[in-house]
Amino acid sequence: IQAEAAPEIARLRAEAEAAPEDPMAWARLGQRTMEAAHYTESADAWRRAVLASGGEPHLILQYNKALIFAASGEVTDAAKEGLE
Repeated sequence: IQAEAAPEIARLRAEAEAAPEDPMAWARLGQRTMEAAHYTESADAWRRAVLASGGEPHLILQYNKALIFAASGEVTDAAKEGLE
């Protein structure tokens, strides 16, 4: 599935980079990279979605979820901070 997802992820990344202030563009990239198990890239995309949105709670939740997946299930200090 990861190889199959590469073209779509590249397209979504290009769309997000072309519209860096659009939180939904970053959210689409975050969702797709999460589905493809690219957890570090997903966390970065969700972080950028949070920043672009001004801190939308549902985006913060997705960001923290991606941080936990990127840390192999460990709830890191960064994820704890975001969940408080």
